Amino acid sequence: VTRELDDIVCLYTGTLQEMDRKKDQEFIPLLQTSGESGLLLWDDYVSQSFSPFTMSPTAQLKPNPKRFDDTYAHVIAAQIKNDSKENPLNVIFCSDIDMISDWFFMERNRGNLDIAFDNVTFVLNAVDALAGEETFIDLRSRRASLRTLQYVENQVRELRRKLNEEEKDADKIMNSRLDDARSELQKEIDAVQKRDDLDPRSKAQLLKQKEEQLNRRLELDEQELEQEKNSRIRKAGLEMKREIRRVENFVRMWAYIAPAVLPICFGLLFLGLRQLSESQSITPDRRRR
Repeated sequence: VTRELDDIVCLYTGTLQEMDRKKDQEFIPLLQTSGESGLLLWDDYVSQSFSPFTMSPTAQLKPNPKRFDDTYAHVIAAQIKNDSKENPLNVIFCSDIDMISDWFFMERNRGNLDIAFDNVTFVLNAVDALAGEETFIDLRSRRASLRTLQYVENQVRELRRKLNEEEKDADKIMNSRLDDARSELQKEIDAVQKRDDLDPRSKAQLLKQKEEQLNRRLELDEQELEQEKNSRIRKAGLEMKREIRRVENFVRMWAYIAPAVLPICFGLLFLGLRQLSESQSITPDRRRR
């Protein structure tokens, strides 16, 4: 179903996990992510709001949710089969219903993008496989493919991994410093609560003022740490982009130089052989002494 497919887009996908299956039941992953992927909770991905036009709750995408790789390959679609006569089963389950929206059919017909998504092909192959008609699956899945530069892809993958680690380290540092700040603020509040020279009313007012003061200080510290973290991540991102451009320029330079090296070498070789042949064909009396 997916053996010859290259590019499939899953916008709001979930993940599948193989549980304890019955006897003679087979779980075949069809679509899965690489190890450079992770999971996001729905509340981390969107923010709830209210639309005055439809008079109903709506969800808005957060501009830049925190993403972390968990180094696991998550299964997105799988085929579940059971060939037993008692409980026959042949199901293809996909955890993203949006992968077969009308837009993919319209874009398949128009062809306006530089990349051809295989979402429609995947669904058609799945229908044929479930119907037992696999004649057109290989034919439908064929497409012209271009070879990629493995060296560039490996370098970019390594740089993205380093950027992800940098983001994780920045978050850990920020959370650690915030925990230390909260601990120090809590100590100041506890010190006020332990004072015996204040009556309950004065102590409550002082605690309220102290909490407001400390909360403002904590908010400022949090904003400062957030800016510092974003600056560190932005700097690492810019460094990654510069490194990617350097790798691409290096490969591009060798793409220009390498094809010319062999003709130049052959040209020098033939020139040397020609001069050697001419020098040997001249009689010794005519040679310059």
